[in-house]
Parts: sequence; C-alpha cells; structure tokens
Amino acid sequence: MCEERIAVAELLRTHEIHGRDLVSLALQADRTQRRAPPLILPRGGCIVIALGHVKAIIQNESLVLFDPHLESVRGWLDGLVEALSEGGCARWHAEADRQAARGGAPFELVVLEEALSEVCDAYRRRVALYRPLVDTLLDGNGDLGAAEAGLHRVVLLKASLSDFELEVSELMSLFKDLLNNDEDMLGLLLTARAEARRRGEALDNSLHDEVELMLENYHRQLAQILHDVVYMERHVQSKQEFMAISLDVHRNMLSRMNVHLGIGAISLGICTTVAGYLGMNLPIPPMLESMPAAFFTITAGSLVLAAGVHGLCARHLGGQGMRRRAEKRFQELNVLQSVLQDMNRLDVALKSAAGLSSLSKEEFHRKLERVTPSRDVSELEVDLLFRSLDRSGDGLLQQSEIRLQQQDTSGDDAAKVRS
Repeated sequence: MCEERIAVAELLRTHEIHGRDLVSLALQADRTQRRAPPLILPRGGCIVIALGHVKAIIQNESLVLFDPHLESVRGWLDGLVEALSEGGCARWHAEADRQAARGGAPFELVVLEEALSEVCDAYRRRVALYRPLVDTLLDGNGDLGAAEAGLHRVVLLKASLSDFELEVSELMSLFKDLLNNDEDMLGLLLTARAEARRRGEALDNSLHDEVELMLENYHRQLAQILHDVVYMERHVQSKQEFMAISLDVHRNMLSRMNVHLGIGAISLGICTTVAGYLGMNLPIPPMLESMPAAFFTITAGSLVLAAGVHGLCARHLGGQGMRRRAEKRFQELNVLQSVLQDMNRLDVALKSAAGLSSLSKEEFHRKLERVTPSRDVSELEVDLLFRSLDRSGDGLLQQSEIRLQQQDTSGDDAAKVRS
C-alpha cells in the first residue's frame, strides 16, 4: 500500500474510465455540503464507486483510493487491509471445481462489500445519533417558553432528517437499478471476467448470483434504516404540530385578554366621563386650591406618569435582557445547524473512543477537535452533544453510550455476504 499523487491523464490512461466518471465522483466538492449521489459504475476492467466518504477506482488486484488523508477514509482503509489479511481475497477457481474448492471472494467484491458495510454501519450509527438529539431537543415542550425556543430547532432537525432520508433513498435506488440489470452485476465480477478472457470463454451469466445476494442483503439493511429515519421524521413532525398548537392557544389567550381589556377600557371611560361632568360640583382639597398652578401641575404629572409607563413597557420589549436571550437562542441555532450538517465527524469521534471504558466531557471535546481541523469547536456545541449522548446523566459517556447501543440491535447483527 502506497500513497502518492496521480495525474488525471495517467489515471485515465491506466484505467478503462472516462473523464466524466471522475467528474461524477465530485472530488473537489466541499464535504461540509451535501454529498454527491452514490455511484457504483462497472467500467470494463475496473469499478468506479462513491459510497459515503469512500471514493475509489477498483481493479481486480489493485485499488485507487481518493482522499486518504481524511481520518474516516484512513479508518476504512485499515479495516479493508485487515479483511484482506484474513484471507478475504482469493482468486475464483475454474467453473468445474469452483463449487467444491472456492477459496473466497475476489478482491473487487471484498473491497465493494467493505465499502457497503462501512456506509450501512455509518447510517446505522447516524440513526443512533439522531435518537438522543430528537429526545433532547424536543424534551420539555409543554410550556410556552420551550415551545417558542424548540420550534426553530425542530425545523432544523426536520430538514436534516429529510436530507438523511434522501441520502438513504438514493443509495437504495442505486441498489435497485443494479439488481434489475444482470449485465451491470456481471460487470462487477472483474476477476471472473479476466479469468474467462484468459481461457477464451464467455462469462457465465449465472455468476451474478454472488453479487445479487450481496446487494439484496445491504438493500434490506438500508430499508430498515430508512424505516427508522421516517419514524423519527414523523415523530418530529408531530412535535412541531404540537408546538404550533401550543403557540396558537397562547395567541388566542392574548387576543381574548385584549378584548377584555378593550371592554374594560370602554367601561372605565364611561365612568370617568360621568365623573368629569360631576367633578366641578365636588369639593376640592384645600392644598390644591391654594396652588397657583394646580391645573398645569396635575396635567404635567399625568403626562410624565404616562411617559414613564410607556418607557418601562418599551424597555421591557426591546431591552438588553431580551436581546441577550435572542442572541443566545441564535447562537444555539447556529451550533445545532453546524452539528446536523456534519454528523459524520461525530460518528468518527465516537468510533475513535470505542476502546475506552468511559469518556469525560473534556476528552470528548478533544476528540471532536481532532476530527474538526477546519474550525474551532465551541463549548456550546460540546455541551449540546454531550448532554444528548449522556443518557445516564452522570457526567461521563459510558461504553454503551459511546457505542450508541440501543435496545433493539437486530439491524447491527446483519451478517456480511462472503463468497
């Protein structure tokens, strides 16, 4: 295994691919934005794949992997090397004795299955990451303050879940297209095709069963993941509707109170009008009678009192306290948006701590900074994520919380298809 720079012209010359295939990989795209659609393209003597963070060109005995400096790609490559060292790659035997003495899957299928396993495992872990975020962000929304603050968060969370649903649906659509095309499935068998070409024989069409079983297995896993995502999305939708109803009820209460105040003001106005008509016949306190400017003093005092009440109300509505609360809420929304836009880095940070028995908040902060070299990780972001993951509330992430273990782990036990 070696790491080096390869010119595009040399890559096109040594592999049976077109320049448009490299464009489809979106190698220059910003990884913080939405990823390009997944790809599995059989191209004669090689396969072009783009599955999650794994973008590569596979041949029957070699692999060109892009962006190997990324920690997530490096981790997948280490797993691939381990799988190959365990004997996962072996040449297919001749047709006559393949059923009796086949030693294992060919190299290209081992690489392809490791990439599929990686992306499905990443999706399952992302679902496990969304669950505590959904529970935390939507918790305690029974009162008005929580409903007002939570409604903006729910919108961001709902948008992120919709993007995730689209990402899973695109990969399922890719698998469905491959399963409906026997020629493309045969095109993934590079070793068998090379062996048949060496013997001067046509490739047996029944060999695509191996690829079909593998794709069907991962298609079922993605279907379960999509089911979980849709369930959480509907749960968020119901919470959003509940918050909107709570705010509508509060607005109705304010409108009803406004009507009552208007009625009370009219009633009070009638009373004061009557009192004004009769006021001249009532005795005036001697202190006011002796004041030379009693009328102007009372009038000015009333105006000053009205201006003071108006100033207090205006200060309450647009004062420093409300601005600080608005700025804090805006910061929380920005942090939440940055977290939801790049859930993969959180997954990589937790995977790097999988061997620890527990993880403190400071250690969790360092793990996040390690996988986020492009910007600083704020304390607000760390606090939000740590509170979401710390389900026990003891201030430490235990082993089960680091591994994101759930009550139902049947989807995690899906066996890999090995030939």
